Amino acid sequence: MWLGATANEVVDKLVSQLENNTLTADLTLRMEESATQVLTYSGKIVMRGNKFRLEMTQMEIAYDGSTLYTYQSENNELTLSTPTAEELSEIIPQLYMKQLLQQSTPRVEQIGDRYKIIVDDFTLIISRDYLPLTLTMKESATKKAVLKLQNAVYSQAQPAFSISKAGAYLNDLR
Repeated sequence: MWLGATANEVVDKLVSQLENNTLTADLTLRMEESATQVLTYSGKIVMRGNKFRLEMTQMEIAYDGSTLYTYQSENNELTLSTPTAEELSEIIPQLYMKQLLQQSTPRVEQIGDRYKIIVDDFTLIISRDYLPLTLTMKESATKKAVLKLQNAVYSQAQPAFSISKAGAYLNDLR
C-alpha cells in the first residue's frame, strides 16, 4: 500500500492506526507567536482514538472521552471539565485533521520513506509505519505550532487517560 497509495488511502490508514492502537512518544512543542516570540515545551504523550494523556514540565492534560483533566503543578490544582467539540478539535490533532478532511481534499507527497500529508494550513509528516513524526498547524503568516514526536511507537496497551493527584485542589467544572 505504501508506493502509489492515494491521499485518501494514506489518511485512512493513519486514522485507523491512531484509533485502533495506543501511540506513545516523547514530544517537543514549539509555539511561534511571531518571529521573536517562540515558546518551546517538551514532554510525553500517550493517545488512542480521541483519548490522550500529555505530560509536560509543569502541566498534565488528559482526556478520557468525556472529561478533560488539567493539572498544574505550580499551584497544585486539578481542573475537571467537559470540553465542547470545538475545544476538542483544537487540542486533539486527529480530530482537527478529520474536521479539515470534511472541508478539503488532502494532498500527499512521498518524501523518501515518509509521507507528507497537507490539508490547508495543516501539515503532517508520517513514517512508513504510519507513525506521526511532525505536525505543523499554521494560524497565520507568523503564528504556528510545530509538534515533533520522537521515539514514537504503537502498542495494544490500554493506559489510564485520567489524572488523580492526592492533596491537589480540585476544581470540578463539569
